[in-house]
Formats: sequence, structure tokens, C-alpha cells
Amino acid sequence: MPGVTGSTGHRGAVELLRLDKPDGVSDEPPGEARDEPPGEASRDESGGPREARDESGREPGDDPAGADARLAFIARVRADVLRLRLAPGQGRFVDPPVVTLPKADAVPGQVPFAVLVDGATAGFGILDKAVPSGTGIVPGDGSSLTAAPERAVMLRSFLIEVRWQGEGVARRACRLLPSLAREAAPEAEEVLATVKTANPAGYRAYTAGGFEDTGRRYLGADAGPQHVLSMPLV
Repeated sequence: MPGVTGSTGHRGAVELLRLDKPDGVSDEPPGEARDEPPGEASRDESGGPREARDESGREPGDDPAGADARLAFIARVRADVLRLRLAPGQGRFVDPPVVTLPKADAVPGQVPFAVLVDGATAGFGILDKAVPSGTGIVPGDGSSLTAAPERAVMLRSFLIEVRWQGEGVARRACRLLPSLAREAAPEAEEVLATVKTANPAGYRAYTAGGFEDTGRRYLGADAGPQHVLSMPLV
């Protein structure tokens, strides 16, 4: 399982691991936080096992035991993401994985993934090959996040667990998205994301991670207007 190589830094290697649900695997129900908890993006930011995308080239879950060990590793990480916690007040920016992971499993074209730091589960996100349309997107035709939605993939439900926030994990995870996006949607030319204007820390994390502000705003969200961001893949 080759990874994307980069600097690990003193904070540890960041990796993205696809969490496609293996056949016959049941996720462990969420429970109390463990003594060492598993490790939306920085403060207030919002089938079978696949390859990880990492900074160091290390292969998470790689084990001489082979496929069974990789399946067990993915099952463990899937259980971990259900326990990820947000800081107080961040629930208005993103739903927790205990809500969004089961939905992603049920929707074709949605690819859930975990953010790992030195193998510890630190975050979660979803790449969605169906880019939504709606009303209240300005400027433009009022309904399109991008001019070519059929050549885009949407980042959804992206979050970093509270104890990893403020460490640059969200920024570094965003910089690994292109490789994962090309695998999940080979036809895609950009990754789209929206972030609420009331979430400046999330906006800073996305833009530091390689997203660009398109200048468009989505005004139809219940929680208020959102920036529309784009990360080119070509």
C-alpha cells in the first residue's frame, strides 16, 4: 500500500486511510472514551480496504499476516472514528462521525476516510462524487458550486478530534487529499469544500491546506452563509 511521502515533522506522520466498509464487518458501537482516546478541521473547522495516503511513505495497517490484518486494522479505525469528539460548540459546524459514517456507507459514491497521526485516529472526512446543486449560490447562476460539477468531488464532514486541534493536522491532511481524490474519482479535476463564514479557524485551516476561495458563497444553509473553496487536481 504505497503512500504519499513528505516530512513527518515533530508532530508525527499524517495519513489518510480509506474506510470503505469491508463485507461482513460490523462497526463497534460508540462507547465511553478510553483512557487513551482515538486520536472537522482545526479549532471550529469544519468493496474493501484501500490504500492510505501519507506523508512518510509508511503503510498503516501493513502486516505480514496480510489481508486479515488489514481488514482488522480498518475495522478498528472505523470503530475509533465513531468515538471522535469535538470541542464544545463545534457541533454547529459539522455532524459527528457516528452520524455521518453510516450515511456514507449507505450512499454509493461517498468515500469515507480517517486521518491518522502516527497510526492514531485523529480525524474523519468523506469524499463525495456527487456535487450538490441548490439555490442561493452567488455569484453565478444561483445553483452551481462549480462550472463543471461532473468533474469535481466534494469534501464533506471533515473534522479533527479535539485533542489534535491546533497541531496543524487539518492543514496537513488537506494537502494529502489530491492523491485520495484521484483514486476515488479519477475523472475529477478539483476538490470542493464549503466552510461557514462563522468559522474563521476552519477557513484558515482549509486555505493553509491548499484550498482556494472561489469567491462564491452558498447562502442557503440553515447555519448561515458558507465560503465555496476549491483545490485543483490538474
